[in-house]
Amino acid sequence: MMGQEHISYILKYASLSVDFLCDPNQSSIDTALSLLKQDQPGIKSPTVVSDEKELLEHVYDIDLLVIVSQLLS
Repeated sequence: MMGQEHISYILKYASLSVDFLCDPNQSSIDTALSLLKQDQPGIKSPTVVSDEKELLEHVYDIDLLVIVSQLLS
């Protein structure tokens, strides 16, 4: 949920875009993609990766990284 909230904040800035989504949970990815399409129809879909190692393969393409995690109890 927090990641999706951050996406909605990022989309308010015209100079920012969401180019990558990284989450091991496909349901979270699907919801985030839906949010992006709803708020900015016609935008290029972000690259989706499932873990941090895969994300780091794109490190030189990333200017800003927002990390959201959930503590499991």
